[in-house]
Amino acid sequence: MSEPDISGSKAWLWQRASLCPTAPALFFDGAEIGLGELAERAGDLAGRLRALGVGPGDRVALLLDPCVRLVELIHGLQFLGAGALLLNTRLTRTELSRQLNRTRPTLLVHGREHTATVTEPGMQVDGLKAVEAVAELDAVSAGKWQAQAGDGSIGPGAVHSILFTSGSTEEPKAVMLTNDNHFASALASRANLGRIDEDKWLNLLPLYHVGGLSILLRSVIDGVPVLLQERFDAAEANRAIFEDGVTLLSLVPTMLEKMLAQCPRPHYPPSLRAVLVGGAALDKKLLMRAQRARMPVLASYGLTEAASQVATVPPAVDGVPEDSVGRPLAGVELAIDGADAHGKGEIMIRGANVMAGYLDEPRRGRGGAATWFKTGDIGRIDEHGFLYLHGRKGELIISGGENVSPMEVEAALLAHPLVAEAAVYPVDDDTWGQTVACALVVCAGGKLGESDIDQSCRRRLAGYKVPRRVRFVDALPRTPLGKLDRSALKKIG
Repeated sequence: MSEPDISGSKAWLWQRASLCPTAPALFFDGAEIGLGELAERAGDLAGRLRALGVGPGDRVALLLDPCVRLVELIHGLQFLGAGALLLNTRLTRTELSRQLNRTRPTLLVHGREHTATVTEPGMQVDGLKAVEAVAELDAVSAGKWQAQAGDGSIGPGAVHSILFTSGSTEEPKAVMLTNDNHFASALASRANLGRIDEDKWLNLLPLYHVGGLSILLRSVIDGVPVLLQERFDAAEANRAIFEDGVTLLSLVPTMLEKMLAQCPRPHYPPSLRAVLVGGAALDKKLLMRAQRARMPVLASYGLTEAASQVATVPPAVDGVPEDSVGRPLAGVELAIDGADAHGKGEIMIRGANVMAGYLDEPRRGRGGAATWFKTGDIGRIDEHGFLYLHGRKGELIISGGENVSPMEVEAALLAHPLVAEAAVYPVDDDTWGQTVACALVVCAGGKLGESDIDQSCRRRLAGYKVPRRVRFVDALPRTPLGKLDRSALKKIG
């Protein structure tokens, strides 16, 4: 790419727009916005936010569905040196109120579609001013940001954003990610994927999720335009690949399955360079479907606390094990804590991409370039440096002194050709401590009975790992992003 790299010491959009103001930055709802125009809009909002009392080190809560205004606000807050607290728009009033009371932002900016939620009784947070993102914010009188903010310098160690973890197995935590964290993550991703003049990111993930936010930020750092969709639609995502020249995108497995099911042609175009898939286990059947469709899927492992990716399969590399999530990205170190005889233990990470800490408990789990952060995920690393996942530490089933990984049992269930989805959970047992009590199975079609599942599992698993019973269900409980919600399994099993 012809444009020079930008530094991590100044607002990234401001730098990129100074280099190539007419280059495209964002495509949304059929409209194209250039870098210079986007920077001007972000600067305008920065001035208005400052007039409302927002300054360096403050945090502003953003409750908006994906849109141009949300992108402008995220960049505008970096111009000011303030942090963006990105809220999940699918949360209930009670959940939002709890998160706002925990984080205590200076200001809440919300979309018009969320006005009713924000103004509901019981939603009020003491001292918190709320403003609608377009009509009310545009009415604020303010001077130009660039006229007052000098050269756009930012504090590399300043908090850029606060994101909540998914909460699929425990109470969501508020993760503080700095400018340094995001910048290191962007450089690591570029070192793995490369960068070409024709690149265009398709962003299908919500911006309150680290996967979606990281795409938005790395695109400005790398000088690559983003096609932003308001919500995931498999047919529209496929159309963007075939007609709009999308070369890169990130998905979770449920999105991948829907896109493959609705692909309008036998094969994806060769212009599609890489499809990162993470957030949940990628089963072999789904991977093989993607390979037959010539979709260049790269398994990936990441987490909010590491500003997105930690390990990813390298593109165009032969000999990558199908069940691996790749090698650590540039600048990221991996280690296994408390490995057992099979090399399985808790995954630890270290690098400049690791968070500053949790907002509620800033010293707990604090990472950074010099400190190992324990992820809570169980995995192993082979002799070639490839990482394999075996579930969450708190999800391990301990039966008769043996550790049983739910992911291993679920992989055995999915090996049956008539099983589309599967999940298992334990119950306490007086004799064994715990047992793999129940398997929830979604059928792919055909006639399937509990004995068929039992026989299939016993060919692949030791007896103590085989589920004691099977329940057939229409769907598994999932989080808004498509992750399996393990906390809800027992409710339907």
